[in-house]
Order: sequence, then structure tokens, then C-alpha cells
Amino acid sequence: MKDKTNAAEKADSLEKQLREAAVKLQHAAASVDASQEKQTMLSTTINDMDNVIENLKSKVLKTEDRAENAEEQCIVLSEINEELHKEVDHLRGRLENLEASRQRIEEAKAAAAKDIGFRTKMIADLVLQLGVERERLRSQVYSLVKENRFLIEKLREMDKRTPPEKNHDAIKEVEVFQPEAESVAANEGRELRTSWFDRGVSTTVIDTFGWS
Repeated sequence: MKDKTNAAEKADSLEKQLREAAVKLQHAAASVDASQEKQTMLSTTINDMDNVIENLKSKVLKTEDRAENAEEQCIVLSEINEELHKEVDHLRGRLENLEASRQRIEEAKAAAAKDIGFRTKMIADLVLQLGVERERLRSQVYSLVKENRFLIEKLREMDKRTPPEKNHDAIKEVEVFQPEAESVAANEGRELRTSWFDRGVSTTVIDTFGWS
């Protein structure tokens, strides 16, 4: 009887151990499933991370290439910028020279205009005086010639009452006086022409008034 009781107890103990082992087995199986699922998730995450790393590496390489290209372009642009600065300095120097030249030309132009105005007024005054003097000399010559002709006519009338030799000598004297008067007038005109020419009056203006 005692043996049966021991056997029953052993059987119960073994059954209990089996149940516990079954439970542990189920837990272990669940744990293994969870571990496998976790491992699968980790593998997926690692693959995703590898893909991200590869993409980042590709982007880094492209960025480095762009950086190198940008650096080369910066060097080229720096050289161009330096050349442009030199050209700007050169052009600025030329502009300053041109401005100075223009200023000098403007001053010379103003001085020339002032001088031309002065000379124009002086020439106008001299031309006016020249015209007045010309008319005065012409009037004198005309009066002398008229007077000479009057004397010749008068002497010819006296020819009828005086001996031929005396009358001939008197007429000859008057006829000689006429070209001398005209010569004196011409000499005065030439002297006046020389005076105006020395003062800056052009020969064209002088010739307009008949002083040749």
C-alpha cells in the first residue's frame, strides 16, 4: 500500500513536472518566436539603415564634387574679379584724364569765344572807321578832281584872252596836279589799309572797302 502511495506521488510529481516543462516549453517557444520576430525587425532596420547610409554616401560624394566645382569656379571668378578691378581702375584713370582734358578744352573754348567776341567788336569798330575814312578820302578826291576840272575849264576859257605859251603852261600845270592828287589819295588809302591790317583786320574785310 505504501509502495502504491509512493508511486502515485511520483506520478503526480512527474505529471506536475511535465506540465511545468510544457509551460516552460511554450514560454520558450514564444520567446523564440519573439526573438525571431525581433531579429527579423532588426535585420529589416539594418537593411534600411544600410540603404540610408548608401544614399548618404552618394549624396556626400555628389556634394564633394559640387564643392570642388564651386571651389574651382570661385578661383576662376576671383581671377576674373581681379582682372575686372584692374580694368575698372584703368578706365577710371582714363575717365579722369578725359575729364581733365574736357575741362581744359572748355576753358580754352571759353577763352577763345571771349577773344573772338573782343576781336569781332574791334573789327566791327575798325570796319566802321574804315568806311568813314574811305568815304572821307573819296569825297576829298572827288572834290579835288572836280576843282581841277573846273580850273582846266576856266583856263581853257582864258586861253582865248592870253598868249598860247602861257595858257599852255598853266593847263599843263593843272593837268599834272590831278594825277598827283589821285596818287596822294591812293597812298593814304594804302597806309590806312596797312594800319588796319596791323590791328588784326583780315585782308578780305579790307578789300571789301576797296583798299587795294
